[in-house]
Amino acid sequence: MRHFPSDKYNLAWFKLAECVTRGEKERALGVYRLLSHSIDDKAYALKLEGDILSSFNDSAANERYRAALLAYREQGRVQEAIGISEYLLSIDNHDMEILEQLLNLYKQTGSEKQLARIGAQFLVLLIKNNQFDVLDKHLQEYYQLLEVPEVSDVMRIACGHYSMIKHAPIHIGELLLNITLIGLLRHENPHELQQFLAQLSAENERYYLRALEYLAEKKVKE
Repeated sequence: MRHFPSDKYNLAWFKLAECVTRGEKERALGVYRLLSHSIDDKAYALKLEGDILSSFNDSAANERYRAALLAYREQGRVQEAIGISEYLLSIDNHDMEILEQLLNLYKQTGSEKQLARIGAQFLVLLIKNNQFDVLDKHLQEYYQLLEVPEVSDVMRIACGHYSMIKHAPIHIGELLLNITLIGLLRHENPHELQQFLAQLSAENERYYLRALEYLAEKKVKE
């Protein structure tokens, strides 16, 4: 690895910023290539290249960001990986691969609110894409997080989308419905529960009647 004297190193950074400011893409990339030999952090070097390309609206930036994301994950640098993933998701909020990576990253941080936020997008996309087997697996995980109010909201949104799909597997729909009702009852919000029932009544009579049956059974047990 080549190392520049500190004065030349600092000058190279200055020249890089200057080229970007002036919109001189090729010169900026040329300076970057020189600098990259002195950057010990591979993941950061990839991210920097992505930043430069992005500043010129070059679609190749996403490829560099994804490479940087992989490098950060391999190094166990979770927060940096989350930062890049969130940026990529802001560009394409239907990117299933990034959504799943973010779910795994937030599991590592223990951030249940962020997990619920990303999970809402992920579950709804699974439903829209008819990926019912994957949905079934993730529902089991969400059941463990029902103490978090945001997760209850996630399930309600997902269940609403699922109830509008014709010929979707009934056993998954009923599992989703039961988890949603458990969450709503656990957080004792009668207004949200009534809103949810009204939504089901308008969209799927089968699930609406099943919800009423579940609530009646719950009341008897109490």
